[in-house]
Amino acid sequence: MSLVIKKKYTLIPEVAKDETDWTAKVIVAEKAMPHASLRSPTKHQGLLLIDPEGNKIHASIYSNNIPTFEHKLQMTRTYLLSNATVKDAKAEFRQRDDELHWTINTKTTLQEIYENHDDVLPSVYNFTPFTEIQSFMDRFTEINVLAVVIDIRPQRKVQTPISGASTI
Repeated sequence: MSLVIKKKYTLIPEVAKDETDWTAKVIVAEKAMPHASLRSPTKHQGLLLIDPEGNKIHASIYSNNIPTFEHKLQMTRTYLLSNATVKDAKAEFRQRDDELHWTINTKTTLQEIYENHDDVLPSVYNFTPFTEIQSFMDRFTEINVLAVVIDIRPQRKVQTPISGASTI
């Protein structure tokens, strides 16, 4: 007779502020591009993590830690994540009064586990017609564009008042 012991992983809502020595099973649902904040030169990368029961938490990676985790946290993959710093979310970013925020740093450990949790990942997309993309453009906002080429025409030269001759 063999005895199988399943390790209990903490669900996102069970991780308390300032708690240490915990492990949660999380799926990377969103991963923003690293960018500097408007009020600070510090680089920041935001993530949305979801546990297998669909609970969500926003997490951040800052400055020198971004390259460390660049290839370790991939979209839609599942990880055992331990010991991120758990603090109250800043008031201006909260959607609820009791909302927490995780900071992933050098004390955080990650182990990828090969499980499929597509059933808990949101499949919500905001489609914007190509003709309206310019309304989202400014110097301070990054957008992700998913597009499909449906027609390729021969190259031609055009003259523009700003950049002169260009091939399109």
